[in-house]
Amino acid sequence: MRLFVEYLITDPLYFFSWILALTFSITFHEFSHAAAAFRLGDDTAARRGHLSFNPLVQMGASSIAMMLLVGIAWGCVPVNAHRLRSVRAHAVVALAGPVTNLLLCALFGIMAGGVARLEVSVALPALETARYFLMLAAGVNGILLLLNLLPLPMLDGWTALSVFWPRLRHLPARTAQTVSILGVLLIFFSPAGNLVWGGGLRLATFFVSLLYPA
Repeated sequence: MRLFVEYLITDPLYFFSWILALTFSITFHEFSHAAAAFRLGDDTAARRGHLSFNPLVQMGASSIAMMLLVGIAWGCVPVNAHRLRSVRAHAVVALAGPVTNLLLCALFGIMAGGVARLEVSVALPALETARYFLMLAAGVNGILLLLNLLPLPMLDGWTALSVFWPRLRHLPARTAQTVSILGVLLIFFSPAGNLVWGGGLRLATFFVSLLYPA
């Protein structure tokens, strides 16, 4: 099994496109959480510098290092649910990130479709590179959308669900950790993961097809 960092040598376009798309998407995802929390009464993230587009703040050094090595990264924004204006506001904050990924998936996908249409009449290497990046970025956001909506502890889907099913908030830490580990294993090492990866890519393809039907 090859490490992601090996693509720096074997396929630098893929390596840098993935890094740029993932960094951009996670940064915007986390910023959206912070902005939503701030508007709904909790300034915890704002006071810690998360109302910014700085990847070092939104992702952290360990996440960025892991991304460069294996191509996987994450972000984290502190939210104090007790400072929000209502209980349901926590669900809004949680869903702000996935909604951002949906919008970015649509934006990148439609842009990729537009570039693909342009390529029909104008053959330029720069257009091919742009289309490649935009399609990859759309796919990244489609995957992040579905991944974060999964009802697993530490993911946005779990947080939103716990607002309407309060018992989830009282799940013992060890149980939550076990559920998370099993969920991650299923996503990465079983056919169930295709629902996330394949579903995210199909969503991206849908947006591309709005301007460039296959």
